[in-house]
Amino acid sequence: MKKKILVAVGLGKNALDLVSFGCSMADCLDAQVDFLHVLPPIEPWMGYKSWIPPETIAEAKKEAKDKLSGLVAEAVGKGTDKASETSHAVFVEQGNASEEIIERAKKGNYTMIIVGYKDKADNTLVEIVIGSTAASVVRFAPCSVLIYRRGLNWF
Repeated sequence: MKKKILVAVGLGKNALDLVSFGCSMADCLDAQVDFLHVLPPIEPWMGYKSWIPPETIAEAKKEAKDKLSGLVAEAVGKGTDKASETSHAVFVEQGNASEEIIERAKKGNYTMIIVGYKDKADNTLVEIVIGSTAASVVRFAPCSVLIYRRGLNWF
């Protein structure tokens, strides 16, 4: 069975490092690597219609997919020849980040998920209410989870 890695990428300042790490890890493990970004959920409040038009949401998904695809192309360009020979799927979903990551991992039969570590939120209340995506993924994932910390360059 071919090993498959799913890299969950936030599109912040550490995104390129995380994507590059995912590509390097896939090279070392001779695995397929795919990338996922999750947009936040936009749900109507208590019976009100959605306040963001569907075309705006579709445009945000396209922009996120284009940005993530660009990061993957940049990371592959820096990597080994092996990385450039492999095709990488890029997914953009919308919803609860940990739930979407876990669902994608189940659907795709991934053998590993890589998520980035994010320093504590600026607002403790936000951290308590929202919780940690990485912690939820670790707790409920159907496969192994590796948490990437920026600055520890293994490759």
